[in-house]
Amino acid sequence: MGKGDGLLAHSKNDIDWFIDKNPKVYTKTIKWDNGKTIRQGRLERPFVFVEKGKLTHIFFATMDGPGGFGNGKKTWNMVIPLQ
Repeated sequence: MGKGDGLLAHSKNDIDWFIDKNPKVYTKTIKWDNGKTIRQGRLERPFVFVEKGKLTHIFFATMDGPGGFGNGKKTWNMVIPLQ
């Protein structure tokens, strides 16, 4: 897991948490439509969009730069279609 990557954990009582063997759900490394791969400075607040019971997209708040709130120049919301 890289710093800032997202993982999935489960709990039945909100106290005892179970982390899957391969917990990574997303990474800050994004492959853009133009073929470039860039590691975002921040990638947070994931929101999964469900349509007719199927996960179709994931939304993030994101920022460019090397990381940290003081090091970015642009912030925006990103949507990634799920296949």
